[in-house]
Amino acid sequence: MGDVTDVLTNLWLQNNTMTGTLPASLTNATNLENVLLGNNQFSGSIPAISSSSMAFFDARSNLLTGTIPSSLFSDSLSFLYLQWNQLSGPIPSEYSSADSLSDLYLSNNTLTGEIPGISDDQLTELTEFLVSGNSFTGSMPSSVCDLRTSGILEDLHADCAPPDIQLECDLGDCCTRCF
Repeated sequence: MGDVTDVLTNLWLQNNTMTGTLPASLTNATNLENVLLGNNQFSGSIPAISSSSMAFFDARSNLLTGTIPSSLFSDSLSFLYLQWNQLSGPIPSEYSSADSLSDLYLSNNTLTGEIPGISDDQLTELTEFLVSGNSFTGSMPSSVCDLRTSGILEDLHADCAPPDIQLECDLGDCCTRCF
């Protein structure tokens, strides 16, 4: 069949029992728009896909490890679902440059560090930001909380419930749900 990465725009493999690692050749798939890999048993790291037209990336409920590639956060990215994996490390600061980002689901991984702050003109489309079930520390940045008070961000879930508060986040004023 040959190499199809230069013409590949959609990769839909969700809801199977597929195993193995994601091919490194996906880094060459510069025209990818939609990647649906959720609910499989893929392992290993997420390739550093650099597609300026990526709108939808769903790799939820797999066995993926390693860090979140900063290259996923393009201007065109609207939906990123990475919950229920074994991803580690911090949220890349580049997440704030995804101007079209609406949903960012990172819950139930082993992510660490602090939630990066954003500028006033960033993430103005973000309606759902789920980070519970990780090991974040510090406080939810006021710049992210401002998205809640301005009415943009509808759902913000974090590990902010007593007695083991990991991430300071005022319930109601900022976070909508604490775990």
